[in-house]
Amino acid sequence: MLYMKTDKGYILLDNVENLSIVYDYEGEQELSFDISPFDKQYQILEERSKFIYKDNRFRVIKINKRREVATITAILDLNEWKNVIYQNYHVESKSLSMVMNEICPEGWTIVNAFVSDIKCSFDLVGCTAYDILQKCKELYNIVYEYHILDKYIKVINPLSVQQRGLYMSDELNLDSVEYK
Repeated sequence: MLYMKTDKGYILLDNVENLSIVYDYEGEQELSFDISPFDKQYQILEERSKFIYKDNRFRVIKINKRREVATITAILDLNEWKNVIYQNYHVESKSLSMVMNEICPEGWTIVNAFVSDIKCSFDLVGCTAYDILQKCKELYNIVYEYHILDKYIKVINPLSVQQRGLYMSDELNLDSVEYK
């Protein structure tokens, strides 16, 4: 169920079509759906509107209005990670868990921050905690699983994930798969 935040609270969006979420390998998510521009719910929709879907909150980044249908695109709402700006952020030989504990906003928790035993050094200028999160993905070879409503980020070491031999693609038209 998809809910939209309004001045009066969250309302159920029940006239949407083609609702989908694209999951990025590194943890980012992009939600999109279609709605009629004549729908009363569309009338209160605007840039920066916020949605709740499952255990995440999204914010609108793009509204593509056409004659018969409007396509709405939203990304994860990680604004709490963008509130604090660090003029100069310097890390000298710190583990991932040490960096995460320094930048984590109040009320948030990091799960599995110990999965990487690498110690890194880096400098960032004029950055936010979100920018530091992105830099950590690169340096510590990790990915994230975001749970915004529950206020936690799960850290995943992709090298420790066991392959299941299952691959999904919307670009293939397979009738059957056989192994020899």
